[in-house]
Amino acid sequence: GISGVYYFGTDASLSAINSVDSLENFTLYPNPNKGNFNIQFSSNSNNNIIVLVHDIRGREIFNKTYSNNGLFNENLQLSNAQSGIYLVTIQDGSRKEVKKIVIE
Repeated sequence: GISGVYYFGTDASLSAINSVDSLENFTLYPNPNKGNFNIQFSSNSNNNIIVLVHDIRGREIFNKTYSNNGLFNENLQLSNAQSGIYLVTIQDGSRKEVKKIVIE
């Protein structure tokens, strides 16, 4: 009985940690897009923000570090990206968000 309760406790705290570790008010639009899109979220850390874009084969096609002023609002232009599915990774210290985008 005790192990079951303990497991449940661990499970509950894990999901709480995960929700804390996602980015606040994170939006990425438009999606699908033509290689030009906006990323927005709020940050209360002092970490630099790293934005990566990978194609579906795992090749990195974009990598940029931004300074953090509390509200992240950037326009990304992947000028020579071919149409397809891409993964956009945003890192703010230990917080990390991965969004799938479609480039038409």
